[in-house]
Amino acid sequence: MLTDLAMPGLNGLQVAKACKRHRPGVKVVVLTGWDLLLEDAECIDHGVDMVIAKPVQIHVLTAALRQVIHEPAPFQRSSGVLR
Repeated sequence: MLTDLAMPGLNGLQVAKACKRHRPGVKVVVLTGWDLLLEDAECIDHGVDMVIAKPVQIHVLTAALRQVIHEPAPFQRSSGVLR
């Protein structure tokens, strides 16, 4: 599940928690321009597998999605840009 953090109605953390409640094995990736304001513990509590900072380059996004699927870890962050 790929979602944005800031959305009308539900935010990305709420979406992540609902997804994990209904399908615990689903991977949840949150895109956000507010990554520095998100605490790791809060993301983990909501079931987020990875946070990716915006703006994000498409090749970085695809690599991050592959990583979260094929190399699962408790929680990961990506800067969104290739350094």
